[in-house]
Amino acid sequence: MENDGSIIFHSEAFAELEQAHTWYEGQAPGIGGVFFQEVQYAVARIHETPEA
Repeated sequence: MENDGSIIFHSEAFAELEQAHTWYEGQAPGIGGVFFQEVQYAVARIHETPEA
């Protein structure tokens, strides 16, 4: 996941995100990618409406 400069993940949070991706990929190939897409979607929504 790229950081566009507007939202920065703490290094430990990003490490957990990568670990979760690896775990999901271990459950079923491709699911880790779906997980990352959902995280990217959530981050985009936070960026668009930070006060919601």
